[in-house]
Amino acid sequence: SRATVEQYAARLTRYALVLSGDPERAKDVVQDTFAKLCGANRESVNTHVAQWLFTVCRNQAMDLRRKEKR
Repeated sequence: SRATVEQYAARLTRYALVLSGDPERAKDVVQDTFAKLCGANRESVNTHVAQWLFTVCRNQAMDLRRKEKR
C-alpha cells in the first residue's frame, strides 16, 4: 500500500545504498522490493512487513551484485 511505501522507502533506500554503493542501483533494488511486495501473499507478510522488506531488499541487492560480477 502507499502507506507502506511512504513508511519504508527512505530506510530501504539507505540500506540498499549501503549494500550496493550506488544510488541508482539502490533505487532499482527498492523498486524491485516493493514490486515483490505487491505480488506477495499479504497474510504471510502482514505480521512482519519490515523484516520481509529488508530481507527481500538485501537479497535483491546481493543478486544484482552477483549478476554484475559475471
